[in-house]
Amino acid sequence: MSKEKVNLTGNINQDSIIAIQKRVDDNSKLIEYIVDDLVEEYCKQLDDYMIFIKDVLSDINNPPNSLELDDFIMNLPVLMYFTSSSQESLGIKEDIIKAIKQEIYSVAYDMNTGTVATRTAAAELASQNESIALIAYQRAYKKVKGRMDSAMETLNSIKKVISRRIAEYGISQNSGNTDGRLHI
Repeated sequence: MSKEKVNLTGNINQDSIIAIQKRVDDNSKLIEYIVDDLVEEYCKQLDDYMIFIKDVLSDINNPPNSLELDDFIMNLPVLMYFTSSSQESLGIKEDIIKAIKQEIYSVAYDMNTGTVATRTAAAELASQNESIALIAYQRAYKKVKGRMDSAMETLNSIKKVISRRIAEYGISQNSGNTDGRLHI
């Protein structure tokens, strides 16, 4: 086996690559729009509240007070509860589009003649839009799940801050205490 140098630059058509890249970008924008629209529908309340928390945390001159932390710790689980239910509704839609895609694929496969490869190619082409819709629902589900996971991390962080503040308060109260008991 010889060690010949392969020169791909002579075989690459730059205009073709740019056209493919544009097509990918255009189609990606469409899918992103669909995904973002779905995610907004299912996560709007949670997103709005997380933005509120971010704004409170961004004010470095005024760290969150106990009332704000209490508000966070009470509202986040409620919003997550409803978002979780919405996430499952999105999962149901994902399952339905899978079934629709499979039905269209099967009908197209059965209607075509020729080799298995020819029938498969025709069926895949016939169900291409449903495949794209399925991808959109799958990505939206993942985004909603990611936001739920992030909200849970935020909730756990808030709990740690509250625990730390309670411990600090107990230590400061105990510094003048001679009986050794925690006074809060």
